[in-house]
Amino acid sequence: MEGRKKRRQYALVDKSLQYKFLALVFVYGMIIVLFIGVALFVPDILDIVNEDLSLELRARAADRMLSLHFRVWPAVLALVCVLAVHSFRTFLKIAGPLYRFKWAYARLGEGDLGFRVRLREKDYLHAEETEFNRMMDGLQGRLESLSQCLDRSLVSMRALEKSLAGTDHGSEEGRALLEHRSSLEALAGEMSRFRFKEREDKEEGPDPGAA
Repeated sequence: MEGRKKRRQYALVDKSLQYKFLALVFVYGMIIVLFIGVALFVPDILDIVNEDLSLELRARAADRMLSLHFRVWPAVLALVCVLAVHSFRTFLKIAGPLYRFKWAYARLGEGDLGFRVRLREKDYLHAEETEFNRMMDGLQGRLESLSQCLDRSLVSMRALEKSLAGTDHGSEEGRALLEHRSSLEALAGEMSRFRFKEREDKEEGPDPGAA
């Protein structure tokens, strides 16, 4: 169980996106390192190459620079690595929800309305989760109402066909009747593409850690 949690914690949901983000963190880290190096070492470097200064002053500048090398760079590089790992783990709280929304859009494109997105407690984008589920509730409610209206229309159509059973299909009334029935059947076919019933397991979307 502990191993499973660890896999989820360091999951690669979208490798391209997460690697780009990690590379961006390293680039910014190197820029910070460059500015620190310039601020700390350039003054001593200028003193070392300044031939107008005495050898003693130039030697002291060299000693200071060597001392700074041993003290600063390990700490700076360690800080950059810690920030990179922390940023990578933090970005997973965005990449995970994006992965679930992508899954939800695919399900919605297939006509499935019987699901809702549920993000993990520490994930970001909870406001978007709420709005998406609210949209799904409204869309499902409207389509269910439309489906009920369609069912009533089909019942009324069958009753009308029975009352006009003797109507000649070649007549204007007969052709109109056939046209209405064909339109209702086509609409019923399109409505059948939507699935409204929520599954018993209350599917909440895939676990990004399993990706």
